[in-house]
Amino acid sequence: MDDLHIKPNEFVTSTDVRKWINGMLHPNDGKSLAITTINRRLNALRSFYSWARKNKKLQHNPMEEIQDRKSADEDQEKNHVAHRRGI
Repeated sequence: MDDLHIKPNEFVTSTDVRKWINGMLHPNDGKSLAITTINRRLNALRSFYSWARKNKKLQHNPMEEIQDRKSADEDQEKNHVAHRRGI
């Protein structure tokens, strides 16, 4: 890990990622990012951490517990389908 300049006390946790997501959804200044933009960034991090674990650069993957954000459209579609099925 020396070549990546990562120290054990600087590991990113899933809590850190959730705080980062929250910051993108509810910024102190400006407009929140689109769900698709946030998911694209999450997928980039997943790819990086997957590569780092596979190549034994890191011991843990904080992205394992992180799921993509759902858009309001996805939730509405789910509710619509459930309503049509009588669920």
